[in-house]
Amino acid sequence: MKGDADMSEERESPESAPTLSLRLMLLDDLLAIAPDASVVCGVPAVDGALPPDFIIEGSVEALQRGEDPLWSSFFMFVDQDSGRAVGSGGFKSQPSEGRVEIGYGVAEACRCRGVATEATRRLTAIAFEHPEVAAVVVETAVDNPASRRVVEKAGFTWAGSAESEEDGPLDLWRLERGTE
Repeated sequence: MKGDADMSEERESPESAPTLSLRLMLLDDLLAIAPDASVVCGVPAVDGALPPDFIIEGSVEALQRGEDPLWSSFFMFVDQDSGRAVGSGGFKSQPSEGRVEIGYGVAEACRCRGVATEATRRLTAIAFEHPEVAAVVVETAVDNPASRRVVEKAGFTWAGSAESEEDGPLDLWRLERGTE
């Protein structure tokens, strides 16, 4: 869920930004996801709206261990106009040293509509509801200008770079409490 790796550039205007609801996926929800995932928790899902299987499986394992769903599961992003799940995202782990990292993904058919930006803003607001979170961080692939725009529009500032064996060169982004 590192940014939207293949997302084409977002070009939405404020009038066209989606109205999203974020549904936290609990253990029963995750266990009920069918292999085709065309309907999740009674919500029709656009192909690609859910995270990869390894994220779903990791969330199931964490919840079975009794971890807090907020920090160990993910949210399904539901477009209120269409009633369809269009993406997902959440926190990559519990807050540590005052910060928490978010990740997100949007179905290819629903990109360029402001979904990722709105979801990033909403996840950030949720994080800052918790006093132990002083900063929210995001990693984006250097070769993904669309995700760069998402985090910039959501108020994040560039905080450096890193290298990942799995994802290659990354840009690091940070938003401090009180600057959102």
